[in-house]
Amino acid sequence: MRLVERDEQLRCLSDVLAESAAGRGAVVSLEAPASCGRTALLDAFTRRAREHGALVLTATCSATEQDLPFAALSQLLHHPRVPGELADLPEVALPPDAVTPELARILHAVWRALLVLATEQPVVLAVDNVASADQASRLCLLHLAARLGSARVLVAITDDVEPSRRHLGFRAELSRHAHFRRLRFGPLSRGGVEALLTARWDESTVADRIAEVFRISGGNPLLVRALADDYEAAGTARRDGYGLAVLSWLHRGEPAATDVVRGLAVLGEDTSTAELATLLRASPDTVDQALGALTTAGLLEKGRLPHPVARDAVLDALPAADRAELHRRAARVRHEHGGPLSSVADHLLEAGRGPAPDQDEEWVVDVLLDAADSAAAEGDLARAVACLSRAHDACHDDHRRILVLARLADVEWQSNPLTTAATCLTRLVEGASSGVLGSREQLVVIRYLLWHGRHDEADEVLAEVRASDANGVDGQLADFETWLALAHPRMARRHRPVSAPRDRLTEVTADDPWLRVTAAMSELVAAGRSRDAADSAERCLSGLRFRQRSCWSEEAAALALQILAGVDRLDTAARWCHRLLAEASADAVTWRATITSALADIALRTGDLVGAVTHGRAALALLPPKAWGVTVGAPLSSIVLAATRKGEYAVAADHVRQPVPSALFESRHGPRYLYARGHYHLAVNHGHRALADFLSCGELLRGWGLDLTSMVPWRTSAAEAWLHLGNHDQARQLAYEQTARSDAGHPRTRALSLRMLAATSPADRRPELLTEALELLEQCGDRYEQAQVLTDLSHGHHVLGENRRARMVFRRAWHLAEVTGAALLLQKLLRADEHPAVSPTPPPLATRRCADTTALTASEHRVASLAVLGCSNREIAAKLHITVSTVEQHLTRIYRKLNIKRRRDLPVELGVGIL
Repeated sequence: MRLVERDEQLRCLSDVLAESAAGRGAVVSLEAPASCGRTALLDAFTRRAREHGALVLTATCSATEQDLPFAALSQLLHHPRVPGELADLPEVALPPDAVTPELARILHAVWRALLVLATEQPVVLAVDNVASADQASRLCLLHLAARLGSARVLVAITDDVEPSRRHLGFRAELSRHAHFRRLRFGPLSRGGVEALLTARWDESTVADRIAEVFRISGGNPLLVRALADDYEAAGTARRDGYGLAVLSWLHRGEPAATDVVRGLAVLGEDTSTAELATLLRASPDTVDQALGALTTAGLLEKGRLPHPVARDAVLDALPAADRAELHRRAARVRHEHGGPLSSVADHLLEAGRGPAPDQDEEWVVDVLLDAADSAAAEGDLARAVACLSRAHDACHDDHRRILVLARLADVEWQSNPLTTAATCLTRLVEGASSGVLGSREQLVVIRYLLWHGRHDEADEVLAEVRASDANGVDGQLADFETWLALAHPRMARRHRPVSAPRDRLTEVTADDPWLRVTAAMSELVAAGRSRDAADSAERCLSGLRFRQRSCWSEEAAALALQILAGVDRLDTAARWCHRLLAEASADAVTWRATITSALADIALRTGDLVGAVTHGRAALALLPPKAWGVTVGAPLSSIVLAATRKGEYAVAADHVRQPVPSALFESRHGPRYLYARGHYHLAVNHGHRALADFLSCGELLRGWGLDLTSMVPWRTSAAEAWLHLGNHDQARQLAYEQTARSDAGHPRTRALSLRMLAATSPADRRPELLTEALELLEQCGDRYEQAQVLTDLSHGHHVLGENRRARMVFRRAWHLAEVTGAALLLQKLLRADEHPAVSPTPPPLATRRCADTTALTASEHRVASLAVLGCSNREIAAKLHITVSTVEQHLTRIYRKLNIKRRRDLPVELGVGIL
């Protein structure tokens, strides 16, 4: 109804009132959907009737009073002008289709009283919401309507557009009278909405929001006003505004319409009439009729709730049990009508953990398992966990129930391994030991147990698997044993014949190809074929996609990244880390933490000490230390070693003191952790502790048959510890052992060996060994190790009296140490006499003071300090905030005062001033 139409309606009612006052009684029915202004129109009319001298008697009907006889009529008669004997109407029994004599006497008395009142002034009976009137009052209104004739009585009622079955007879009886008038209207038009909003907002605001308000409200005045309030308060529809208005409408509407709205809220978009009818257990005709009425009222848009707030408000108003039941029925309806898998699963999840389905409802488990697979593939692990948990609850069969639990554990693991250990692992161990789980699931359970250091339980389950495969025909077990020999060597079978290493990446089985890939790489690493292992690692990562991730694909990826980093294919490894992180969802915390830890290792090997600490801490922040299990050795090793090299001993100490599981030292992460901890002890002058860690590292690797330099170069570190303790013979012996090994040809390994050999060799032999080591490290891209070698080389040249070469090398060493943030090396460059183990000869030229430099001014000293470190004139100007011309003038005066001709002749000790 447009606003201008209200005036038209009032004019029409005024005309009817005038006719009635002239002795032509009438019945006027104001028909509109609920909340479309029919009550407001009736109120406006009654005010106008009073202004024109009419006696107005009013009543408002309520559904709660439908069983109370004369509830509406009593309101009409509650007026001072009405005779007192009619004030208290008796309770009467009403047959369904007849008027009893007692009721007839009451109706006649009411009619006579109205006639008496009408002789004095026109009478208006205004009854709001007549569809909810009690039966006795309805009969009274029909009785009056049949006798109006020439009486000065006007009956004005408000009614629904579409009558219910209960109300249909009353409407038919009323409308047969000649003096019956019907005034129908509906929601506001777009122009009406605009006019209403213009009265509240300025024109520019109305122009921006008119379309949206009209679409959401359908022109329903109740909803329009609620939306106007919401936009003024929050700029959008709100639950306690528009949402409450929707609920208010439902409270006034017919039960059938309310049920349809609830059904639409539950089923959501793309709902057919057939589905809705099945859900509500109603006929399609009833549903269609309700949909039409709701759309006419403006509550629906094209048969759908027009805004999420409406849906949420309707669902929130439902009691929890009723809502759950509707969702359970909706799931079945969608399933039977071939609805989308995701929609069926949504309803099952919304229904919660209700009564378990009957035996013929195993489809529930199937749907939830398929939905979990889809969610996991999309990276929505929270949804996958919810689906699997619900499927687990819905299982009747114990065997299938434990299999679902295994899948649930796998997905929970990806978010937090601690959750799996707390909720699933014990029951999975029982299932594995009892033979309920297959070998594939049993092997996964063993991996979980080993991760958390529960070796005794892992031994028991593994014994069961081995016993069931006494003939050795299970290829998965063979692959698992191969991986075990590298990852957890103590658990591997003793005296197991080692097959000839082969690349099994193309030998994919239907069971779990990634276990085979992991075994292939493990076998190549254990055989010392690091280059072949790296090639396989690259192919592994090329075939890996996040959406295809599984327990063993994660293990394969982590091992592949470790292999690439171990052979110094650092750029390739870093590129894959960033790619895998970009593909991973935020829910995949374990996966992201593992890749971030790999980035810490890569940063450490490139000499990016800051990056190593940052990535290591980020990995531990993603996953708490306890959740890492034995793999916590990976991020801890990177942090401890990088912080030690940075000179941040307090940071390193904090992580060294952090408790680690004893099982760490029975996994491949143990030697690496010992290696990092040993270097920390060495840096803080605990030489014996450092030596113990390095030697323990070697004992573990030798005991496992994995004494590979690609794993951990423990001999060169132990040699450094022996030098620190003053035992040159032991240090030299270990350095020679390292160089003599068959797997010592890797550039980094050989460079570390050459550096230790140089430290234990005569002075004239050192430069040659160190120069070769430097060339090898440049191939690896490790700037920290390069700085270490350059530091030793600078000292070696100085010992031989080659001061010019010493200064040049010093500058390079200083620059690299500064770039990497290696405070330990910067100290060593300045105070080599504090490290007699590595440089047992007199301190280098860098620690001596040159008397000539005292003639420099403070500004000249700053310029000279930067120049000696290799900064260009432009860089010096930028650092000191002066012009390039000023830098050149300073250098000219510096050369003259120091009696030198060029930059490279600047005394190296000038660099001390920048610390």
